[in-house]
Amino acid sequence: MTEQVSFAEATAVAPAGPDRWSACIPPSWNVPVGIHGGVLMATTLRAARARLDDPSLPMRTAHGSFFARPSTNGLTIATDQLRRGRTTAHVAADASAEGADEVALSTRSLFTRIRSDESHLDVAQPDVPAPDACPGDGMGDDEGPLARPPLFAQFEVRRAFGTYPWADDWAPRLPMRYARWSRFAVTPALDDGTIDPLALLPLADLPGPAVWTHYGPEEPFRLLVSLELTFHVLEPVTDEWILADFSARWLGQGYTLTQCDLWSGGRLVAHSIQSMLLRTVD
Repeated sequence: MTEQVSFAEATAVAPAGPDRWSACIPPSWNVPVGIHGGVLMATTLRAARARLDDPSLPMRTAHGSFFARPSTNGLTIATDQLRRGRTTAHVAADASAEGADEVALSTRSLFTRIRSDESHLDVAQPDVPAPDACPGDGMGDDEGPLARPPLFAQFEVRRAFGTYPWADDWAPRLPMRYARWSRFAVTPALDDGTIDPLALLPLADLPGPAVWTHYGPEEPFRLLVSLELTFHVLEPVTDEWILADFSARWLGQGYTLTQCDLWSGGRLVAHSIQSMLLRTVD
């Protein structure tokens, strides 16, 4: 049985010297190949947030460049405050495997002061069934090529739109899109009752089904490897159920460009765009 560790515990950081932090992501938050990219980025950005140490400047945007998968779950994170103004701050945070010199993930993040209560949204939440009316996600079903990742024990998932190429309802030329509802087993709530926006990163970094839909059940499986991920925080997350709507906007030359809209309580709370490498595996 997969160990139940809260998101806050899994991504916790501790001071480890001037502008440096240590972390150890438990294997229960891994995927089969090691540390999950979204969890790694969330942990690294937690160190950036700790380096800034100013709750009046919440994170607005973050960009991550994935150089290599860490060889251990123990991490060292080096941080640098690049700029600090009255309304914005920029922080760099680079994560390395504990004891290694090579950087595994390099991030740059923007923190901004809230200057207005004005809000406008020009898109609507996808018209999908509510979580209670949706089936399980199907990741790790016996007929598929994937083992269910330990990460998926940390939240409940429901398929809202889309399918897998090994499922009975797959058909050629389906839209390269997939949407799932997710709810954490242990709600990553902040002191004000909202969901920690860093907890959205693991949900955003699961675009695989939107890409796999392009391929038929007889074709080789494609593993997706994160290269670059840009993440925008838009609104506070107030609902435990979060809808992640993925689309693969382009695929070619051995790469794909995906994007994700994250919805909570009918509001668009975050958006991400991701460049990924496609690796054919048996």
